This record gives sequence, structure tokens and C-alpha cells, in this order.
Amino acid sequence: MNTEDLSKIVSLFNIAAIRAGEKIMENYMSSKYEIKRDGSPLTIADLEANKVITEILSSEITDIKIVSEENEELNDSEKYFLIDPLDGTKEFISKNGEFTVNIALIVDGVPVLGSVYLPHKKELFWNDEKNSYYKFKNCTKKIFTQTYNPNLTIAEVSRSHINKRTNDFIKILNPTTLNKTGSSIKLCNIARGLSHIYPRFGNVNYWDIAAGHSILRKAGGNIFNINGKKILYKKKQSLIKSFIAFSENKLPKDIIQHAQKLI
Repeated sequence: MNTEDLSKIVSLFNIAAIRAGEKIMENYMSSKYEIKRDGSPLTIADLEANKVITEILSSEITDIKIVSEENEELNDSEKYFLIDPLDGTKEFISKNGEFTVNIALIVDGVPVLGSVYLPHKKELFWNDEKNSYYKFKNCTKKIFTQTYNPNLTIAEVSRSHINKRTNDFIKILNPTTLNKTGSSIKLCNIARGLSHIYPRFGNVNYWDIAAGHSILRKAGGNIFNINGKKILYKKKQSLIKSFIAFSENKLPKDIIQHAQKLI
């Protein structure tokens, strides 16, 4: 894809993410939800945000398939949009503000472009071919990860999906500070240099992390499996069993060793 195409997609992603976020906030005070077959909650905000995003993308770009948590399965496409219209539905229901809109472009298994919008705070993260960015109000700035310091480590964990293996890993890591947050905010925190590492031992869907992964890549970090290999979004799959998001482009050997002991 050429630079012009990518620039157009970045702009569409940001527009779609913000408009979906506005639709989500229109439904923020609603307490109605149902439980899907996988046990996760589904609200009207999920569905309406999904509609907004798919309509905006499909109206401008017709040759890239849209894969969403709410309406599509993965397929054999080399290139596709991957969407989580409301990441952190549990946080949305609990009204703590820790939810996001996630939109990514996947090319040959790699997240190339991503936008993450925090509707409650009106914060926007995204990346282009070279850099990652953060926008709040009228201020836009490039963001970068910070160098990992094993003696002064700031770690991220999920507020709603933490388990024993994750807790055991955190004990071994012994971070100076531990942040508990929902959704892809954790990946954005690493991308903007607020933390170093986010371990997740347990299944997670592609659409939960792809947009944040793209932003993290262009900010200087990456997401790895427990063997230290970079995560790829393979065809006809939707689950990643465990991962470690990190502020650098290579996972240290001691962290890999600690993680492998827990599997």
C-alpha cells in the first residue's frame, strides 16, 4: 500500500473511532446488556459503535474486508480491518470510564495502522507509517516508549481479567508500580512511556489488542508470546493464548524464562 492510501486510512480510522465513541457515550448511562455465547457482555453501545465504524470504512474503502468482534469471522484475506467497537464492555457497564474504541489494519499478519479512542476522556491514540501520536483537546504530540529498567519497573495488568498465573508473574517481576486498568489503555500507556510491561496469561481475542499493538510498534515497543516471538495475527484464528506487551522491540531473556515457568 502506498503512503497516500495509508494516510487516507489513518484519517478514516480517527474519524470513525471518535464518532463511535460519541455513540458509546450517548448510551453510557444505560444499564441494559445481554450475555453472548462466549460469556462476555453485549450492550447496545457495542452494536451502535460497530455500525458507525463499519459504515464509515465501507463507504470510503470497498476493497478491504472488515472483521469485527460483533459481525465477522477471520478469513484468508492478506489484508483486513480489525475492529473492537467497544473494548472493555465490563468497564463500560461498571461506569469506570476504562473502555476504548479499537480499529486496526492488518497486512500479512502484522498490525500496520491502528487507532484507539478513549470516549470518556476524549483521548485519541494512533500511528502512521513512521510514528505514534497522542491527542487530547487541541494538543497533538508524538509518543515514544521508555527504556526498560528492571530496578524501576512500571507494570500494567487487567482490571477485570487478571488470574493466578499473571499474579505469579507479577510477583517474580516485582515491579515498583502496578497499574490496574481496563481495555487497550494498558497498551497505550506503554506506548506513551508511562509504563514498561503488560503480561496477560490467558486467552485474548485479536481485536482486543491489534490497534494498541500497532501504536505500540511505532512507538518503539512490541507484543510477544512467552517464547519471545512477536505476535502475528494469523488467518482463520481469533485467539492469542498468552502475551507480554513490552516497551522495547526485544523481550529480555530473563522475562522469557519467568514466563515459560508459568505455562
